[in-house]
Formats: sequence, C-alpha cells, structure tokens
Amino acid sequence: MKIVFIEPNLKTVSGHVYEATRALFNYIKNQNEPQSFFVSHKDANNDVIKNLPGIIPGYSLSCFEGGDDEVVISNLKNLVKNHDLTKNDVIVFLTGHLREVRVTNEIVKNNLNSPQFIIQIHQYYPPFPEADMILDEDVNGKLENEYRKIFNKIDHNKVNIVITPVKALADKIFSVTDYFPKLFPVPFASMQFPIKYNADSIKIGFFGDGRKEKGILDFMRFVDVSKNNERYNFTVQIQNPRGFSDEEKAELNNLINKIEVNENVTILRGPLPSSEYYKNLCNCDIVCILHDPKHYSIRLSGIAVECGILGIPVIVRIGSSAGNWISEEKLFGELIHNDDFDGPIKRLHSKILEVENVRKVNKLSEKWKSEYSAENYFNNYLLPLITE
Repeated sequence: MKIVFIEPNLKTVSGHVYEATRALFNYIKNQNEPQSFFVSHKDANNDVIKNLPGIIPGYSLSCFEGGDDEVVISNLKNLVKNHDLTKNDVIVFLTGHLREVRVTNEIVKNNLNSPQFIIQIHQYYPPFPEADMILDEDVNGKLENEYRKIFNKIDHNKVNIVITPVKALADKIFSVTDYFPKLFPVPFASMQFPIKYNADSIKIGFFGDGRKEKGILDFMRFVDVSKNNERYNFTVQIQNPRGFSDEEKAELNNLINKIEVNENVTILRGPLPSSEYYKNLCNCDIVCILHDPKHYSIRLSGIAVECGILGIPVIVRIGSSAGNWISEEKLFGELIHNDDFDGPIKRLHSKILEVENVRKVNKLSEKWKSEYSAENYFNNYLLPLITE
C-alpha cells in the first residue's frame, strides 16, 4: 500500500498547515511501511523543500484559491500515474473543502482501479469578504445546495470525509448532507512545556491569522484601554487583517498606530517562521483566543490546541469550541461572556500560581500531546480507516 499526503495550502514554513505536515512527515519518515509521499502547493518556497526533503510541489490550487477544477484533476491524475497508484493505495488531503471533494468524485467515477481518498475538512464556511456574511440566509442557502450536490455524488467505497475533532461541525455537515464525517485530530509536533510565571507581571498574547472572526479588533480595543497598566505586557500578531467593514478596518489601523509606540506592547507583523512564532507564544503567561462563536462553535482552534499542549492558560469566548473544552475541563483557562477581559485575566493569573493548578495544567498538557501527536493520528485514526 502507498499513501500520498496532499497539503494544498502548504507554501511556507509558518502556520498550522506547515506544523501539521511537518509533524506527520517526521513521524512517517521513520516508519518502514507503508510507502508514503508528501505533496505541497506548487508554489511552496525553498524553505519548505529544504525542511521536508523529498516533498513534491505538485498541487496547483490551495483550497480556496480561484481556478478551474480541471487543473487539480490533472494534478491528481499525474500523481496516480507517476506513483502507479491503484485501488490498494490512498490519497489523503490533510486539508480540504468542497472543491477537493468535487474533484475526487470525478477521479473515482467509473474507475474501479482508482485509489481511495480521505479528505479532512477543517471548516464549514469558505472565507467570505466580510465575516458577517455567514449570517445571510441567501448565502447559507446557496452553500447548503452546493454541499448537498457534491456530497450526494460521493462514492462511499472510494471516498471518506473526515473533519477536525469538533462534533458541532460534524452535526452541521450531517444536518445539510445526511453524511456524518468521522472526527480526526490534527497532528502537531511535540513542543517543549514553558515554565516562566512571574507574580509581578502578566504577559498577554494574541496570535494567528487576522480574520475578523478571530477577535483581533476586540483584543486591540482592550490593549488600548489597558496599555498604561504597568503589570501588563502585550504581544500581538498582526497578520493580514480581513473580513472587516471599511469602518472597522479604519478603527483597527488607528489602534495599531496608536498602540505600537507603547513600550509594553510588541507588535509582530505577518506570518512568522515556526521558531519565532513558538518563541513568542511560549513567552506568554496567558493567550487570548477571542474567536467569535458564530464561526468557531463549529471550527477547531489550532492555537487552543497548541496552548493545551504547551500548558498555556487561555481566555476564550463562551460558546466557541475552545470554550467548550474549558467547560469540559479539557483546557485550562477562563471563559468570557462579553468584552470584559480584565477580570478574567487577573483571576486566571492568580490561579496559574497555585501548585494544584500547575499540576493540573501539566496533566492536561500530556493528554493534549498524546491526542494530537502524529503517532496517534496515523496509527489510531488514519490506518484503521484505510483498512476497515
């Protein structure tokens, strides 16, 4: 059996896309069986090629990149031909959405010898120009029709759809398509647990992509009113803000210009190389993950997983997937019901210093490391699905 792993979004050595691929790549390269290959976006840079030796930059379109289906159908046919893939082999999309399902439907149609496909969907909604478009009835109606049309054509003997471990996402897809996808973890590389708490200061971080639904504007408003608090030190990643109205964009830009002159505020611009990203993340006492529940009740937070692995306490919104983890005591942190961050941050920082909670965080960290390891993903989720 051969397995081909495709990460359509992999272009640089930053972000969860790279980290998940790297974790799996490093685990599998030490296994004798099965024979495996990794494929990135065709525009993967030299650092990707260097850090993941042997990876094939052979996929033309990232998940939401404009382009014709025939382009990636051709990519897939070339992979099948070049690696002599048959019905005994598997192509795994580490990240996929509706186009990936649609093109695999075409590949397997009337082809008894085609390989199997496994596609992991990470989000229900595609990225929209404005985040609030997910509330539009017409937008939802059109998207539901597209889901039904594509999922109705799935060959269940050849194609498996899996998702991230957020049951609400599975429920959402099932409610629209009558297809209930299996829940798979996302592999993360092992990370060193940071020990750094200081009773006299609180280092507060905000990281990730700059989409509106991730809460960057709300966090910047908090930084603005708290920037003169001598106990607080802020680290903020500003990465391609989008999904905002024109008025919100102007407010965000004004806040950035106003805040970045403060000595206790560090602004990190753009995507960061993994080493720099984790250095800054691990330097935080608390990370604010202010994801809008309208979006993130049905979507995994990669940063929440990283904080779970690293034992970094978090502030999250009630109703988000990360908020549910706190309610279930799987993740250590505080829930917020509104935009009052000050109280939860002070309470959480006080809890961090308690010996009992330090032990609790350490124990939770070990569980996160195990569940989201490449070894667990490969041996306890992927292989059983392939061989069932």
